[in-house]
Amino acid sequence: MMHPIQRNFLFLWILMLLSMALVLSLTFTGCSGNTVSAPVQGKATSALGNSAPVQAGCSDSDNGIDQSVKGIVTVGGTGYADKCVGPFLVEYYCEDGKMTSKNIRCECSKGQCVST
Repeated sequence: MMHPIQRNFLFLWILMLLSMALVLSLTFTGCSGNTVSAPVQGKATSALGNSAPVQAGCSDSDNGIDQSVKGIVTVGGTGYADKCVGPFLVEYYCEDGKMTSKNIRCECSKGQCVST
């Protein structure tokens, strides 16, 4: 039988792990899509750790996810350009009026994929 303090510690540890799993939930696809996405309500966060506060009025110059065009998402007067980070294109886009991002593995140059 567990001591009440041990039981409480175990409960809190499990709760912390579940919370971390929820916050860090990522969707991975195989070679066909090579994408990683991490939408977070209340702010946009890429899987590579970039974040920006979300305000009313999200617009995207490349009209969504278009990896062959360098786009700029504008939120509250601030622009966030698609960019290359290592082997990924960080593609910013608007979804349900909020900015989010998708990391797409490709040969990336100047904020766009030159091949997939």
